[in-house]
Amino acid sequence: MLARKTLSSLVTNNEKIEKYERYALYYLPSENSVLADLGRDWFGYDIYCQGLLKRPNTFGLSSVFLDRITELVKRYSLHATLKAPFYLNDGYTLDMLKDRLKRFCQNRYSFEIEPLDLQQHNSTLRFSLPKKSEKIDQLASQCMLAFDEFRAPLSVAERTRRLDEALTLHQRLMLEAYGYPYVLSEFQFHMNLTSQLKDEDLEIARVGLAPLMQKITSIPLKIGAISLVGDPGANQPFHLIETFLFAN
Repeated sequence: MLARKTLSSLVTNNEKIEKYERYALYYLPSENSVLADLGRDWFGYDIYCQGLLKRPNTFGLSSVFLDRITELVKRYSLHATLKAPFYLNDGYTLDMLKDRLKRFCQNRYSFEIEPLDLQQHNSTLRFSLPKKSEKIDQLASQCMLAFDEFRAPLSVAERTRRLDEALTLHQRLMLEAYGYPYVLSEFQFHMNLTSQLKDEDLEIARVGLAPLMQKITSIPLKIGAISLVGDPGANQPFHLIETFLFAN
């Protein structure tokens, strides 16, 4: 069982931000769940209260090592993306986005998916499903399509950066149509844990996570809400704006 963080172990940032650089739709683990606790310790950040943790050594690893192996992913927190970060389109506001998301969630019902596996993918570690889930794939597709009008078109710089990735032809078509290559049939429900690592660092990280894996891989995941998060910019951690519950 991971140790619950107390207020004294947090450096909180409760400054209200009226407008973020970008927005995204996340699945976040329930705040008091084993997964959420793992995310706090692993990344040294509590998205639920926007607090940077004064993290002790955890998982038998040093904080320096954890910071290094999570450098490119920790600001996003432990999450699964349902709609990737986007700039708001002209004529749309945060209040409009929140209102649409509230109505979207009121028309959906909770469901469960299989427990997560710890998987290696392109020299990273991540939690993912052992096989595709029609329910979560459908939800992600609905999120992407229902909220795409809120997304500003890609800038030249964004498009160039994405095209520099090793994308398939179909992924390039998804990028042009929806601003992100991993949507619809390309979507894979997952939670990133590390940046790209050398084999030896991957093994050290895997060993550190091992004591928790039996519990994580035995508990089905309940999908009953969507979280709206904001990117404050300047490479700062994403903030939780609001979580919208499904109808049941």
